[in-house]
Amino acid sequence: MSLPAVSLEFSTASRRPSAGAVGLAALGFLALLGVVAQYQTMAGRVAGLEARLSAQREQLAPALAAASDSPQLQTDAADVTAQLATPWSQLMVDLESAGVDSKGAVALLGIEPDRASGRVKLTAEARSLTAALSYLQRLQASGTLRQPLLDSHEVRADDPEHPVRVQISADWKVRS
Repeated sequence: MSLPAVSLEFSTASRRPSAGAVGLAALGFLALLGVVAQYQTMAGRVAGLEARLSAQREQLAPALAAASDSPQLQTDAADVTAQLATPWSQLMVDLESAGVDSKGAVALLGIEPDRASGRVKLTAEARSLTAALSYLQRLQASGTLRQPLLDSHEVRADDPEHPVRVQISADWKVRS
């Protein structure tokens, strides 16, 4: 059994490219020209948009500079900074801790913090006046509230369990 002869001719001088190879090369070249043309178009658009943006920034720059110098804007910025610096999380941790310590006998219904005056008003409902007073003592031991005081209490006669609704106010240790 004999094997077919293998041609090891590496010179391309005698070989001409096929029509398919020439067509494929021409198609690739045309695609390259199309991509280059599209790139130049997009680059022109980007340059135009950047020029428009730069012109608008130059027009707005005096207005922004004047607005940043306004006393009202500076006051508003100081208020926002103070609000962000307020230790909300520590207040919430102390209130939650006092609620957990009450073993479900007290439910916190509302919190009304007033950062400007440094006061916070709490509304809670307890199963008994004793539970409410124990809750108040836990708040007095907290780190963020100073001098929590019982403002009012009311036994809810309309509820079959007769819970006690209490209003507590305290000074809030707010960092300035």
